[in-house]
Amino acid sequence: MPYRKLSNSFTWHWCHNCSGWPLHEFRQREDKPPTWNGQALCEECATRDGCSDCQHSITLRAGLSSDSWLRTPSEHVTPRSAGASVS
Repeated sequence: MPYRKLSNSFTWHWCHNCSGWPLHEFRQREDKPPTWNGQALCEECATRDGCSDCQHSITLRAGLSSDSWLRTPSEHVTPRSAGASVS
């Protein structure tokens, strides 16, 4: 999830529908920024997030073919043994 702050600010935002979400002249990072170095997380974003009103920019994808082993147990196909009869 991207975090943004204005280039001349110390407050990081993560909700696109926040009134302070930077659109121009901003810095962006993909991980949660540290707050011990004088920077802060936006209170409006925190409130929106807590009320499930935060619009994140999460990109969903279908996954990689190598992820097929992540199926649930009921989705796994059990190979039939050679010579087994089907009724």
